[in-house]
Amino acid sequence: MNKNARTKSFTLKRLSGQSILTLIISLTAVSVVNADWRFEPVLRVGGEKDDNPTLSVRTDDVLDDTGYLIDASVRFDYRSELTQFYITPRILSRNYSDHPDELDSDDLFLDVSFSHDTESSTFGFGLGYDSQTVRTAERADADLDVDDPGEIPDDDTGFVGFQDEREKWRFAPGWSYRFSDANSLGVEFNYTDVTYAEAFQVFLNDYTDAQLRVSFDRKFSERTTWVVSATGRNFETADGSNETTSYGFMAGFERSLSETTYVRALIGVEDIDSTISEADPTLIADISLWRRLETINLLAQYRRSVNSGGSGKLSSRDAININLSRRLNEKVTAGLGARISKTDSLDDSVSINERDYIQLRAQFIWHLSSRFATELDYRYTFQQRSALPDSSNSNQVILWFVYQPNSIDRRFR
Repeated sequence: MNKNARTKSFTLKRLSGQSILTLIISLTAVSVVNADWRFEPVLRVGGEKDDNPTLSVRTDDVLDDTGYLIDASVRFDYRSELTQFYITPRILSRNYSDHPDELDSDDLFLDVSFSHDTESSTFGFGLGYDSQTVRTAERADADLDVDDPGEIPDDDTGFVGFQDEREKWRFAPGWSYRFSDANSLGVEFNYTDVTYAEAFQVFLNDYTDAQLRVSFDRKFSERTTWVVSATGRNFETADGSNETTSYGFMAGFERSLSETTYVRALIGVEDIDSTISEADPTLIADISLWRRLETINLLAQYRRSVNSGGSGKLSSRDAININLSRRLNEKVTAGLGARISKTDSLDDSVSINERDYIQLRAQFIWHLSSRFATELDYRYTFQQRSALPDSSNSNQVILWFVYQPNSIDRRFR
């Protein structure tokens, strides 16, 4: 597909995504009037200083800049005895004084979740839509609001310096059936479709990634559940240069250490068959710890996974993810976060953009009132890409002013 055709295709997809986003917001807004919904708008205005926003390795090419950000979102939340549903549209606009052509962006997001319980089963789905520049989409920011490690994305390429657009759709339906109080079966399907505007064939590739997971849970005690799961996967680039299938197996346990602490440990292997390379079976693992107290929320995870990305090939990644939030008093909340990962090729004969990546984050929130808050964010980001001789790093500071008239702090409720 030539450059003009790819650009036109991406533009149509982006317009389609924005139209769907607008339609969903409109329909949901009408539903709020006719149902028992919870309505949570949030408006954030911030000033940013970043000494290397593109993570450039060249000292003569660093776009040290300041800018202002506007982040607007609204969450529509409905809950009944059997049904839970929420939808959150969001827009994040970034504007910079010295390098608008290289750094300005308007990022769009949509997050939808639905689940419904019956006497013996649960059905639900998740839907996500992101339209971002590659620079912001590939940076793998530490999100302190994430309390489920499954929500931390695996896919990326590491080409942070690109200003082209990236559009990403995610659809994840699931169903579980309870045979008894001790035994249950779960089926999950995760589909991801990623499109890059003017994606250069040697750098970025449009792709789809479809995964089916079937799991069986056996409860051995009030605190311990054993889990086994099998997965099937198909990864395919839009230009047909690579189609990869894989099959995986994992086994382990989930255990409640106390009323406030929960641990999960799963380990397994994924066997990969690609049209362009050969790879030995790959070890995969997920070891996670949650701890939730009245004033403390902790998530710690080690994950080894096979992940997709715009490189056009699957790769393996070892990642450590940490989120820690603590309410110091009624006015002040502090948080620390980390995303540390190492991405490697699954086949030494095939080159991908391998990278080491670290982001450390510190956050302080001062609640001025029930509706207004100020938030100070600092992020240190380090990246070493195998395709480049030198590493890069950046220091980013953002001061936010937050208006949230219906404030509900989910981390400490």
